[in-house]
Amino acid sequence: PRGWPMLASIVNNIVKGGQICKDSCNTALQSHGGRILALMEQALPSELRVGKDGSVRTERCLSDLDGAIPRDPSTGGALAAHARQDPNTGESLSITYNMNPPTARHDVFASDG
Repeated sequence: PRGWPMLASIVNNIVKGGQICKDSCNTALQSHGGRILALMEQALPSELRVGKDGSVRTERCLSDLDGAIPRDPSTGGALAAHARQDPNTGESLSITYNMNPPTARHDVFASDG
């Protein structure tokens, strides 16, 4: 009985977001390749736009960065929230993990995105 609220949340995430994990993208912000990304470890990033007046708007949530992020059955896909930028090449480097099956992926994105 105590698991019912969690089960209801999972069903709600699947129905509304198409994935088990809720996309809260509340861990980090990253600018790369002309995009501003809101990130969470176990979800696809959200692409943001900052207006000239300082307003922030979500341009695209659950972005797979034009096919660059592989699909995952549990999360829809994931991108690490703690990437580092190579000072010599401008590439973004990170280690992303997935739960189904348990794997780790080394991501490298060119400086132009």
